[in-house]
Amino acid sequence: MTNPVATAVSPSAQPGCWAARPADCIAAFTVRNLGLRPVTGTIPVTVAELTVGSGGHPARLHAELDVRGLDTGSRRRDRDLRRPRFLGTGQWPGMTFTADD
Repeated sequence: MTNPVATAVSPSAQPGCWAARPADCIAAFTVRNLGLRPVTGTIPVTVAELTVGSGGHPARLHAELDVRGLDTGSRRRDRDLRRPRFLGTGQWPGMTFTADD
C-alpha cells in the first residue's frame, strides 16, 4: 500500500508546519460497493496542515473535511450517505482526519 501524502511531498520540502488553501484541496476516496465494484468520491477540505520533519518527509497530517459536500457522482447515493443511517451530516457536518508518522 502506498502513502499518497508521503509521495506528494517533495523530498526537499522545508521542515515545518504547512497549511493548505482549502479552495485548492479535496480528499479523494475509493470504497467497494457491497464488496464488488469500486466507488470513488471526494469530500471538500476545510482545514489542512502538514508537518514536514527534518528529513523533508511528512511527519503529521491534520485535515478537517466538510462531509456535507460529499460527491460520488450519484446524487441519490450522496443523499443516502448524508442521512442519519450513514454519515448523519445534519448532526455531524464535519470529519477530522489525523495521521502521524
